[in-house]
Amino acid sequence: MAIKPVAFARTVNEQFLRYQLTAFPIADEALARQAEESIRGTGARPTPLIKGPCLSLAKAFQMGPRIQDLLAGGVLHPALPGIVEYPELFAYQGETLDRVHQGFHCVVSTGTDSGKTEAFLVPIMGD
Repeated sequence: MAIKPVAFARTVNEQFLRYQLTAFPIADEALARQAEESIRGTGARPTPLIKGPCLSLAKAFQMGPRIQDLLAGGVLHPALPGIVEYPELFAYQGETLDRVHQGFHCVVSTGTDSGKTEAFLVPIMGD
């Protein structure tokens, strides 16, 4: 069965808003109505709890050296392929590895959840 992303997102959002309204019921009817209007939003003012849809136009990172090639070249410790989740590094991670092995200090600046930790750890674990 194919997932219809727009309908699925609408369902998830509705369930989330319903949870917000029912998890801690408000006994005072006027206050409950005010909370519901605030949480669900009104025609002129949408709910502040849901943003989107969000699209990312970011390009994928350029791929770099394969872990197996680095291992074969003696750059990485033999245990590393069992630790690293992916078969190849991103290009900036490979460049960081090269620069660290050349004795340089490095600053890695890239987006959230893009592999900065691996860029830091692979040179440390590679020796």
